Amino acid sequence: MWKLLFAVVTAGLLIYFLWKRMPYILYINKASKKMDEKNYSEALIYFRKGAKFNSVSPMVKISYAFNELKYGDIKTAKKQLMMIISDRNIKQNFRYEAKAIYALVLLVEGDIPEAKETLMEVYENYKNTNIYCSLGYLINVSDDYETALKFNLEAYDYNGDKEVIMDNLGQCYYLGKEYDKAEEIYVKLMEKEPKFPEAYYNYGLVLKEKGRKDEAVKMFKKALECPFNRLSTVTSKEVEEALENC
Repeated sequence: MWKLLFAVVTAGLLIYFLWKRMPYILYINKASKKMDEKNYSEALIYFRKGAKFNSVSPMVKISYAFNELKYGDIKTAKKQLMMIISDRNIKQNFRYEAKAIYALVLLVEGDIPEAKETLMEVYENYKNTNIYCSLGYLINVSDDYETALKFNLEAYDYNGDKEVIMDNLGQCYYLGKEYDKAEEIYVKLMEKEPKFPEAYYNYGLVLKEKGRKDEAVKMFKKALECPFNRLSTVTSKEVEEALENC
């Protein structure tokens, strides 16, 4: 009885201590749980509450801004990122992370040249898988084939297991009309059962070019089964149109 009472009191004191010293932790934990449940609107409510505290880590604020961009309000995400980028008391690597997400804001706003330029500035000083993912796509749609291929092969060498990097390389080969090489990448990618529509849509385009329309139809249908969000580089309407024209 006394052991149980002691455990309850101890747990209560611990929760109280955390709430008094680091109250944002409870909000962020609730936000993470809601994200896992795919309840994005409620997750953002808790993220917004947690991000208001000065003591919250920069990476948590960056994660919040990314999810705000993806599922919530672009202006709010942009404001949050600018606060981090302009804060000289924050370590440089966090500012690079924030700037990389800021480039995605520019992409969503339709400013591909500025988004690419912003990411290139980050890439020249700071590299990670996420930067290779975002920049690979931007270079695919804005540069010549040789430049895009060189970059996406570099990204593939950096982390060839990342689904988005594989998709970028496959898309690059597709845009360069090297359909056999593109298919080699997409066959490997399909084994990973990616959860984003671009993988299936782009593979469908490859199969269509190779005259395998029945298989292309299956890929387009799979793409429509995936969740679309503000950062998706293909819309459900575009996939539906490809399906109708197949």
